[in-house]
Amino acid sequence: KPLKPNIVYILVDDWGWADVGYHRAQINASEIQTPNIDRLVKEGVELDRFYAHKICSPSRCAIQTGRHPIHVNVQNVVPECSNPKDTVAGYQGIPPNMTGIASVLKRGGYSTHMVGKWDVGMATQDHHPKARGYDSWLGYWHHSNDYWTHEEGKCKLGTEPMRDLWRYNATHDGPAFDLANGKHCSQNNQSPKGGGEGEDIEEERCVYEEQVFRDEAINIVRRHARQQRRGEAERPRKERFMAPKSDINADTTTTTSSSSSSSSSSSSS
Repeated sequence: KPLKPNIVYILVDDWGWADVGYHRAQINASEIQTPNIDRLVKEGVELDRFYAHKICSPSRCAIQTGRHPIHVNVQNVVPECSNPKDTVAGYQGIPPNMTGIASVLKRGGYSTHMVGKWDVGMATQDHHPKARGYDSWLGYWHHSNDYWTHEEGKCKLGTEPMRDLWRYNATHDGPAFDLANGKHCSQNNQSPKGGGEGEDIEEERCVYEEQVFRDEAINIVRRHARQQRRGEAERPRKERFMAPKSDINADTTTTTSSSSSSSSSSSSS
């Protein structure tokens, strides 16, 4: 029986045409360097007339469902937004009655994993990555969050900021408290010291969010590789990684199986 290939899918949105190295060369500008993406293009196929939606949530809704955003979601509203007159969907993101790519891949024998920005709905359990076919997810629900504090706005009934970083897997489904940085961690203070007057000063955790997502993605791949070596990988595994890149958003989907072959693709909007 032929082994299924590994699949890596990278979605980068809010990205300009000249924000990759292989396009910068055309205008003799070198301040942006993307050697890994350049290599993928060189070794693969570049679709230079491949158009996508201009903003984040509609782009994600499209790739998750395989439908044009006009048929899913073109309004980049917050996940809490609702429409009681809409009895089918009613909330931001992908309507619950639509099938997603992860569910289809699971039917084909793949395990499914995702890392990074979700932004395709969170109002009900039917909008949860689990209901969309994913075995695990580490990321945030909203359009964006702070890369250091993970803050995303404030609750209407309080003054404390909301922190948006979630972990879902076989044993946990809730806030990723273990990945929270220290209270003094910020863009301008990346090596903070905790402790007040009379207290022992200890170095606080301060990890850039993109690095958190990178490490999670690598761990998923390595864990599967270990299972393969031990003969424990009974079925193919798909990983979908969504990780923000500085001031842009990047989604990476990786599907791995017990095969050593792989395929990858990248798109930008």
